[in-house]
Amino acid sequence: MQWLERVKAGMSAEARYESAAYRAQAAHRPPCRTTRLMLDLVPFLQRVADALAPFVADKAPFNSRASFS
Repeated sequence: MQWLERVKAGMSAEARYESAAYRAQAAHRPPCRTTRLMLDLVPFLQRVADALAPFVADKAPFNSRASFS
C-alpha cells in the first residue's frame, strides 16, 4: 500500500505543478474577445451615465412616495 500512497502523492504534486504552470501561462495570456469588448464598453457607459446624470439627479426615485405626494 505504500507504493499506492507514493503514486497518489506524486500525482498530486504533478497536478499542483500543472495547475501552477497553467495559472502562470494564463496570467500572460491576452484577454478574450468578450473581455476586451466589455472593457471597451466601460468608458462609453461611463460617458452615457455622466451625460444622463443631470436629468436624473433632480427626479425622485421611481418607487419613492415623495413623487406622489
